[in-house]
Amino acid sequence: RAPTAPCSGAISSEPLGDRLVINAGAGGIALELPLTRAEAAAAGWVRGSCFSGMGRHWFRDLSGPHLSWKAENLVPVVPMYDEESEGADGKINAFFFADPDRQQSLFPPSARQWEPIPLPTIAMCKNFCNSSCTFTDTSLFSTLHLYMRDHARVTCSGGCSIGCC
Repeated sequence: RAPTAPCSGAISSEPLGDRLVINAGAGGIALELPLTRAEAAAAGWVRGSCFSGMGRHWFRDLSGPHLSWKAENLVPVVPMYDEESEGADGKINAFFFADPDRQQSLFPPSARQWEPIPLPTIAMCKNFCNSSCTFTDTSLFSTLHLYMRDHARVTCSGGCSIGCC
């Protein structure tokens, strides 16, 4: 909701709110994530791969309209939309945090609530559907996925489960 809404006494019809904002605090970038696939395309986000259960991944580079393949320029929150399931509405299904630093500890072993194993860049590149994907400023990404809707109903076209289908 709008930053002023919680103190207004108004009741929202949305169970969680009506927006996703990255770093909304003072001095932050206050970047609103698109809530639909159409909004993502219109805002210049780049279409990536589809994973069943997650949806179509979309990325944005802060340095311009094209992916620079520098982790420092990548928006660290990746929205995923239900675009291809039967009855798909193009709305956000999930998002994940992508951090080019290892968040998991080796000793003692702990995922610290991130995915158990960081992705080497070659695995992270599977999210992009772009043969030019080569990150030179990191060798891995720690990820953490958050689902906002029923992941079991999200599928990719043609029976594809992971990839650029």
